Amino acid sequence: MPVKIDQFVRSRRRTIAIQIRPDGTVIVRAPLRATEKQVREFVESKAGWIERKRSEARQHAALPARQFQMGERFLFLGEEYPLILVNGQRPALRFDGQFALSRGALSRARQVFEKWYKAQALRVLSERVGYLSTKHNFRPHPHQLGAYPLGFLQFNGHVELHLAPGDGTPGCDRLCGPARAGAP
Repeated sequence: MPVKIDQFVRSRRRTIAIQIRPDGTVIVRAPLRATEKQVREFVESKAGWIERKRSEARQHAALPARQFQMGERFLFLGEEYPLILVNGQRPALRFDGQFALSRGALSRARQVFEKWYKAQALRVLSERVGYLSTKHNFRPHPHQLGAYPLGFLQFNGHVELHLAPGDGTPGCDRLCGPARAGAP
């Protein structure tokens, strides 16, 4: 059975790329000069990978939405930590072996957590890019990491870091935990 392509984009690129969105849709990007047969053969050769990634996306989508209640556990760097609710705290969210959220920020807890996770991602990624650039003797592209929405991350064969915008955080599971419907 052929792989279903949800969106097909031709552009002035040199390679064929397959993107699996957090909702499981498949986007194929191909060079203008690639024939339909070449694109189809490439996509079919990656059918196993596509199905695995779609399955992962379905599992992430099936997770329950966050409630931001006392004792609820949140992932950070591969470990789960409990949430406690506190009165009159600034900043609204602190982390010290547990997440402490100000009760005054409960109505915007999702945004507070998202902002915190993005700041941590920027910190961790900046450290990692600095380490890798020294180790492999390359200069990072001058774009600021913080200018991009946090989506998913990949290192390609040329040691380039790509940040791709997305609605969830697949690929960042170790940093942020799996994407959850309606949660950071």
